[in-house]
Parts: sequence; C-alpha cells; structure tokens
Amino acid sequence: MEVGSAYSTVSLSTGPGGDEELDPLETIGGEDEEFERSEHRAALEPALDRLPPREREILRMRFEEGLPQTQIAQRVGLSQMHVSRLIRKSLSIMREELLRMPPGAAEPR
Repeated sequence: MEVGSAYSTVSLSTGPGGDEELDPLETIGGEDEEFERSEHRAALEPALDRLPPREREILRMRFEEGLPQTQIAQRVGLSQMHVSRLIRKSLSIMREELLRMPPGAAEPR
C-alpha cells in the first residue's frame, strides 16, 4: 500500500494562490528598534536601581528623550553644571555596578 503525501512545496517568492505580485519575503517585518532598546534597558535596570529617582529621571531625559543638559537643568530646577556632574556621577555608579555583576546576571528585586 502506497502512502500519499498531504504536503506540497510552496515557493517563498510566490504569494498566496500563486500570485506572483505579492512576495511573502517582502512582507516579513524588519528589525524593531524599540525591542532592542527595551533589551538594553532591561540589562541596565539593576544598575539604574542603584540610583536615586532624581538621577534616574535625569538620565532618562538625557538618553531617552535626548534633551541637552540645559533643558534638563530647567526642568529639574538645577544648574547645567550640576546636571553635568550628576550625569557623570550616575554613569560612574552604573559602570561600577555593571562591572561588579557577572554577565547576564540580574539581581532579584
């Protein structure tokens, strides 16, 4: 007794029903930059948690919103020089925390 195959081959360059105008490979999505950003944020989260809320907010405004230090200073009521010092200090604390942690390890909350 011969067993028939219920499967057939389909070309990836032919659309549904053999329509050659729609290339399925062209409908596959591209890289999602927000996904990569969320991965980076998750990796930095343990180090960010070591900072006071004000410093986390300053870093968020600087690196997520892309605001210059002068605008950040106006928003938080500090001088631009003080914002610069806080950013430098916060990044140093985060760097130390990330170097202390083994790669891929996240501390429990």
